[in-house]
Amino acid sequence: MAPMTDEGIGLPGRPGDFTMKDMKGEERVFECRRCGNCCAVRGYVRLNDEDIDAISEYLGISVYDFTKSYTRLIRNRQQLTLIERSDGACVFLQEDRTCLVNEVKPRQCRDFPQKWRYDGYEEMCEGGRKGGGDGSFHHEGG
Repeated sequence: MAPMTDEGIGLPGRPGDFTMKDMKGEERVFECRRCGNCCAVRGYVRLNDEDIDAISEYLGISVYDFTKSYTRLIRNRQQLTLIERSDGACVFLQEDRTCLVNEVKPRQCRDFPQKWRYDGYEEMCEGGRKGGGDGSFHHEGG
């Protein structure tokens, strides 16, 4: 997975339309289709303090209860990540493919795919396939 940056332009609760370059160097508009496929992929969803506070408040539970019920330490033992369901999907991905905490979703989720992405995300991402025609967006910075 590509490294996550601290910068971000994603807006919670709003589809993200932004320009990316395809493999031919042509600018294409990425338009999030809210398919939920990016939420069904195994991997860390790293949390910062602001994420933890916002999600806890949104769910109406204490930070302690949130971290106990919905997070675990990542391998480096320096950060928390959301737990995954047994199928690898995010614990907050609902049956209708929407995010239970979309209004306050973590920075890492808001930043995908404009600030970070992993190789091959276009194959599963409906916005990636739509935006690039053939789904071949250029991966700048990782």
